[in-house]
Amino acid sequence: MSGNKSNEINGDYKKLEKDFILFKERTYDLLEEYKVILELLEKERIITNKLEKGIKSIQNKKNKIEKELAIVNRKYNALSKSKLGKITVRYWQYLAKKRIGGQR
Repeated sequence: MSGNKSNEINGDYKKLEKDFILFKERTYDLLEEYKVILELLEKERIITNKLEKGIKSIQNKKNKIEKELAIVNRKYNALSKSKLGKITVRYWQYLAKKRIGGQR
């Protein structure tokens, strides 16, 4: 009877050992998958940071250009409302027409 118990214990031990090996293999596979996922996430984070920096740069350039345009518009409006400015604006228009007409 003790031989039967011993065989039973050995069978249980071998089954547990096999289950443990399978568990280790699955765990290793999962860790490899997580590693790949983490690498992809890191690459995505780097790309996202670069895009955000690019967007900020473009927004800063846009803001600068808008400020410059506002200054030019303000100067143009002030110039066009003065007597000398009106003459200057008409002269510019004349030159523009002359250039367009001369190119034809």
